[in-house]
Amino acid sequence: MPDALKEKPVKLFSTLQDGIDSLMRRAEIKRPAVTWKAITRSTSHSVAIALIALVVGVASLGLAERLWSQTLKVEGTVDTEEMNVEFTDAYTNDDSGNIDPGYDKDVASCEAVIGESGDTVSLTITNGYPSYTCQFWVEITNVGAGSLLFTAPEITSPDVLTVIEPDPQSCGILDPSEVEVETFTIHVEQEADQGANYMFTIRKTFSEPTQATIGFWKSWDSHNTFTRGEIEDWLENIALSSEWLDAHTIEDMEDVFAAGGGKSATAEGRFLAQYLATRLNEQSGLLCAGELHNVTKQDPGNYLDLADPENASLQEIIAAIELKFGTVETKEQFNTLYGICDALNNLEI
Repeated sequence: MPDALKEKPVKLFSTLQDGIDSLMRRAEIKRPAVTWKAITRSTSHSVAIALIALVVGVASLGLAERLWSQTLKVEGTVDTEEMNVEFTDAYTNDDSGNIDPGYDKDVASCEAVIGESGDTVSLTITNGYPSYTCQFWVEITNVGAGSLLFTAPEITSPDVLTVIEPDPQSCGILDPSEVEVETFTIHVEQEADQGANYMFTIRKTFSEPTQATIGFWKSWDSHNTFTRGEIEDWLENIALSSEWLDAHTIEDMEDVFAAGGGKSATAEGRFLAQYLATRLNEQSGLLCAGELHNVTKQDPGNYLDLADPENASLQEIIAAIELKFGTVETKEQFNTLYGICDALNNLEI
């Protein structure tokens, strides 16, 4: 690379549009390829889909009026195993032949293609340059017979790439035949080097929903799904946000559960035990805060005063229960709260 270009990256970037105009007139564009593949890893309980991408041939245009490029490919494999999750569509906002988003010329392109088996997606970015932005969408379909819980994706990228999910969803349930559409944006920062190769990964986890009942949390040290530290952090969060609950340690948690069991348990004690399990499920992600639930069977008179008891989110239900603190007067009212939490914990609603 000429020394003058190395010393003035900001100036090169500021004259990008001029460089594009000149490039279109004078330069022969050679399109390198980027291969992006989805990789899944599965256990008996979950499958994680990892989207691995490589941005290659990052180019700077300006005083030299040239395009530097380099070709590199990354190969990957996919194995969804028994989770039955497949890619069913993939597309971008800058296919070949379209004007680059935010500019008035067609220099770079961003293309997504699903493999023949339906378990691989390849994303190709060609002739990328600082400030280039591509948005792409991936549709993931549950092709199995059971519902799956999904969590927010984990994104890892170098500083020169900004990879985000514009409208993130922390979690949700993907029912059989249902489609989840994931949207991501890739932005090449000004600091990107000419001819460099950059990789980012997006990992999204699907798992079979867990009936996290009181028994699940009482036996936490048998199945070791979560550590003591994680559980006690969640208990602290719950205690800070709840009028009903004040458990801070594992021992406090076990005391609440013990008070809610047996023939001597009161209606309030039974409710508090189920409610603590519900709050732990919400904190741990075993129940999705935004998922909708129909509580009309457990609360036919809408004692919780929900705006739409047939489509109430977990967040709304928890907020309504908190508002009942200090107002519950009868065993029947406690039983209503108990029934709602019990049904949530058993994935019945």
